[in-house]
Amino acid sequence: MRKIYFLVLGFICSTSLFAQLEKNQFYPGLSLTGGFRNSGIGYGLQPSASLALGKHSMLTLFGRFQQGRQVMNPYFAGGSSSTTERGFGIGYTYYRYFKKGGKFGWYADLSFLMNNLEFRDFKSGNLTSVTTRLEKQLYCTPGLFYRVSPRVMLFANFGSANLLGVYNTQSFGKAFTIGVKINIGSAPKTNTVSRISPLQ
Repeated sequence: MRKIYFLVLGFICSTSLFAQLEKNQFYPGLSLTGGFRNSGIGYGLQPSASLALGKHSMLTLFGRFQQGRQVMNPYFAGGSSSTTERGFGIGYTYYRYFKKGGKFGWYADLSFLMNNLEFRDFKSGNLTSVTTRLEKQLYCTPGLFYRVSPRVMLFANFGSANLLGVYNTQSFGKAFTIGVKINIGSAPKTNTVSRISPLQ
């Protein structure tokens, strides 16, 4: 995962910058997620398709896959567990610059997700049981974005706060996510926008 982070960061540093979202433009994207040590969050991928509603807002459809680390299970003596998440959802994101004409800004994302959770229990390195659960999640994610180019958006955050759901859905402060979105519509006539988001 470190190599992926450095590749994305290198891409961020090598691109030119842009200022606002272009209304009715289509932005396919991809986010990469990684958890901090002992967080239980391993790595994740989130492909997406977004439509800019105006200069400051975007509607997004996305898929999600996240593989958790194997960690000690306090309810299973001498055992450990891991979680795999697969789902899809829809989100609304609002963007704002710190100052007019600037390159940096903040964003807030509110997303609804239908997620299939798979729990795996291990003992002495052997898989002992697998259980699944379908869960609905509503989560809020604050983050930062950085102006990139007329066609490229970059974003980052430190996880999301879950407003609905129970199992392994709180990642705020436990994960770091970075991502990129690329405008495949016509080239903007004026400067457009990019954003930054966390690894979960």
